[in-house]
Amino acid sequence: MNDNICGKHSLSALIDEYGSSVLNTAYLYLNDKQLAEDVFQEVFLKAYLKMDTFEFRSSVKTWLIRITINQCKDAIKSAYKRKVSIGLDDIDSTSESAEQAVEEHAESQRLYNIEAISTPVAWVPGT
Repeated sequence: MNDNICGKHSLSALIDEYGSSVLNTAYLYLNDKQLAEDVFQEVFLKAYLKMDTFEFRSSVKTWLIRITINQCKDAIKSAYKRKVSIGLDDIDSTSESAEQAVEEHAESQRLYNIEAISTPVAWVPGT
């Protein structure tokens, strides 16, 4: 595989060889099938654009998984920012203080994250 990374068919070869690992990693990290598929596309786009900079200090799989994890982190940050901005727009200042609403929102987010982590994997790509 390493000899073929910069070759003519390298993108399809990367996807064929490592696609399921990338998709599984993204899904396990995000627990969201659609978001995992979006990350999958971003990972292989980034890998394709940066193939010429790959220095073979690690395996191709390690490189792709690192890109996957970084993309997952970016997706989580982006989703969290959208949730927070939407949640803060809904604060009713007449019923409670803004500080209390922010604390309650943060607590509900922590509970949601705990629930997401403890939920068993129900979807396996390719089945």
